[in-house]
Amino acid sequence: MDVRLQRCFVALIPDSGALDAIDAWRAPWRAGHIAGIRWIPREQVHLTIRFIGALTPDGEACLINEWPTLTPVPDVLPASHAAMLPSAKRARVYALELISAPAFLAWVARVDVLMERAGVPAAARPLRPHLTLARLRGDPPASTRDFERVHPVPPLITFDTLVLVSSTLTPAGPRYARLAAVPAGRSLP
Repeated sequence: MDVRLQRCFVALIPDSGALDAIDAWRAPWRAGHIAGIRWIPREQVHLTIRFIGALTPDGEACLINEWPTLTPVPDVLPASHAAMLPSAKRARVYALELISAPAFLAWVARVDVLMERAGVPAAARPLRPHLTLARLRGDPPASTRDFERVHPVPPLITFDTLVLVSSTLTPAGPRYARLAAVPAGRSLP
């Protein structure tokens, strides 16, 4: 198999207003300089719709050619709560979880159909919509457990772009390259 792109994923990118709200929400927490936390830079905050992994040239061409068929793209999701994922006991990520309405899940099913046409294996687990805000090393710091009670989450996250991304891991963190993009359209009912 001719594989050129090793770490690809489909993501919704929050618009600048949502990123401003997220930055304001996490600012008091970031100011604490908590050891063992690597904050996700603002320009890398996204909602992963589907992790793809390796992508062949034929799969890449299929996805890029058919990317516009995914419109209309949802442009708003309500925020639910701050969360440690995969669980508070085994936390590796601090995230803002989002609420997925039935219309959003129907749209995600359309993404899955396109992935299948591109030869991408089915997702290993159901989508758990969230924005990763920080990566944790070691045990979660106790000071993060009550953060949501002190700082209520932003009520809505708005998105402006759906992207197909190739990620390259570097010692300084991942580098992202956009392979395809369409603007978010209207909200789904």
